Amino acid sequence: MDRFPLPALALAAMLVAPVAWAQNAPQQSPPSPMARVETHIVHLRTQLGITAAEMPQWDALATVMRDNAQSMQRLYQERTARIERMNAVQVLESYRAFARLHVAALDRLVPAFRRLYAVLSPAQRRTADDLFQDRVQAAAGRKVQ
Repeated sequence: MDRFPLPALALAAMLVAPVAWAQNAPQQSPPSPMARVETHIVHLRTQLGITAAEMPQWDALATVMRDNAQSMQRLYQERTARIERMNAVQVLESYRAFARLHVAALDRLVPAFRRLYAVLSPAQRRTADDLFQDRVQAAAGRKVQ
């Protein structure tokens, strides 16, 4: 498990299509988890067309996304530091810790998104709805039209 699971990306998987990374430099290391979150935040803000009036709710959501990502990164680093010394039970416990952290992250993320969604225009809500549906369908292996 070399990849870093981000709680914000759990919601991101429902919010937007994956961000396409530059493929012209295979020697480059992948972006850091926090850089991916920042890219996602910028991308989502652009897609939703967030206005100045919506910025308080947007900023609150972005803060939750960053905080969730930092929490997940800390847990991942803690596990990585001891992964080679973990027995089977400890590995399962680490999976449980990640699952619990994902649930806690969503418990913070959903209300923040709900507050943003409440102030979006009907067109912005349709965009958000479409982004969710596209991701859910893609994750389910269905062709998105």
